[in-house]
Amino acid sequence: MRKARERMVVTEDHIKLMRRVVWRWEDCGFGAPAVDCKRPYGNSDALDDIADIIGIEPEERDGRYEMAWSAAQEERMHQLHRDVLQILIAFTQSGDLDRFVGTWRNMQGDWGGPKWAREGVE
Repeated sequence: MRKARERMVVTEDHIKLMRRVVWRWEDCGFGAPAVDCKRPYGNSDALDDIADIIGIEPEERDGRYEMAWSAAQEERMHQLHRDVLQILIAFTQSGDLDRFVGTWRNMQGDWGGPKWAREGVE
């Protein structure tokens, strides 16, 4: 088990990832919202998804003369991904949820996941 961090700085990259998380309903026990663990950002190659979302390019060539992620890039992407849970916890505990009270409309439908927008807010 990882030791809990004492501090975390939430960045724009974190927010970009949070907006792309693929949620679903896990129908076990009582049921609960869950992140798709195989495709947390939409595709099965999570590192490629994260890189695309935050806008980074591979830095190294692998043995087949193809671009590959450097160890530092991979660690950064893994850390950003691990931070998502802590940010979600902090967000729900912060009290900022009051501004979300109101009526929300699904602007996208089920295909690709819902895209919620608050009615009456531009």
